[in-house]
Amino acid sequence: MPSELAPRRLLRRVLQVVALLTLLALVVVLAPGLGEVRDKLAGADPAWIALAIALELCSGVSYVVMFRPVFCRRMPWRTSWEISWSSLGMGSIVPASGAAGLALGAWILHEGGMPAERIARRSVAFFLIKSSVNFVAVAVIGTLMAVGLLGPERSLLLTALPAAAAAGVAGPVIDARARLTNIDWDVNADEISDFAGTTRVKLVNDLEAMAASTDVLTPDEVVVLQEGRPHPDGNAVVIAAGTGLGEAYLHRVAGRLLPLASEGGHGDFAARTDREIELLRALRAEYGRAEVEHVVSGPGLVNVHRFTHRGEPCGEIEQVAPEDRAAAISQAALEARCPACMEALSMFVSAYGAEAGNLALRGVALAGVFVGGGIAPKILPALQDGTFIEAFRAKGSMSALVEKVPVKVILSPEAGLLGAAMHAQGLLDA
Repeated sequence: MPSELAPRRLLRRVLQVVALLTLLALVVVLAPGLGEVRDKLAGADPAWIALAIALELCSGVSYVVMFRPVFCRRMPWRTSWEISWSSLGMGSIVPASGAAGLALGAWILHEGGMPAERIARRSVAFFLIKSSVNFVAVAVIGTLMAVGLLGPERSLLLTALPAAAAAGVAGPVIDARARLTNIDWDVNADEISDFAGTTRVKLVNDLEAMAASTDVLTPDEVVVLQEGRPHPDGNAVVIAAGTGLGEAYLHRVAGRLLPLASEGGHGDFAARTDREIELLRALRAEYGRAEVEHVVSGPGLVNVHRFTHRGEPCGEIEQVAPEDRAAAISQAALEARCPACMEALSMFVSAYGAEAGNLALRGVALAGVFVGGGIAPKILPALQDGTFIEAFRAKGSMSALVEKVPVKVILSPEAGLLGAAMHAQGLLDA
């Protein structure tokens, strides 16, 4: 037996490893800046952590054990031990796909007199064998998970095929079907089910999807317009202006906020000022009926812009494609290039704030109002200048109530997608 494998030496090595692992654990637990790592470890299943450590140890041991037979059988065990562990350690410190460890091992072998050509051939063989061991290990664990003998209840095969699908659509969803409001599309959950190969399919309103994301948005994905005083048992609401105006409720049930769709954006536009009454008349003349969406949306901003310009042409949008005009108006207003554009954006923001306040009252949204959609992040300076919150709070006898409501702008463009994923996860958990 090689002297390196003598019981006393092995025991000493084991104690050294234990000491190093203890030191590493103390670093993870006590070192500043590793809070996120600690949180993830605290929420992880100890059994899976233990399995990961065991597999990593097996991988390291296999590296060391195979090094001598592949590179040089006549090499002393101690030398093989030291070179292989050094290579493995370097590969961990500089994880360039193992290149750092390979380079160190090759350099040591070359300094020891081994020809470069032989080192190259043996290195390729070594890593092919090592990779095959890892592949077999992954295949075995994966097979055990797939047949349900190891791991969670759901099969690993569900990661290869859709386990569940959810889609947020801009329109009312009735009997798992939806006809989109602003696009001539019909969406059918059964067709999605056939295409995806799963019976777990759910269609939800796009704002219902976005609402589901509010619980998991991180602080850097929102901007606070009003701190308020959130009530732990309160409801919440989401309002989002984009191509249209979407609204959704989040009702508190058994401690959880459950999304509920609405088509409130198509409700009647309530004028509050003499100027808005003039706008209301102009909208009625054009559409026959004035909806909130005719003002608070991308096309709505264009309507307001046309009103503030009294039908006269505007150089800021003359050469701009129709679908880009709302963005051009906003930019011209934010850069103070056109007084009528500035008035249009101000009226838009005020109407937006008023409708957000109305929605907060309808939902008694003491847990918060979330302002989503594609427009809000692009006009954030206008939302922060006080116009939005002033209109939000102007609710007469209910002003004191809405002053307590937190108001946040959602910055993440993926909030709707994230919310749809939350609905899909709910199908799996059902």
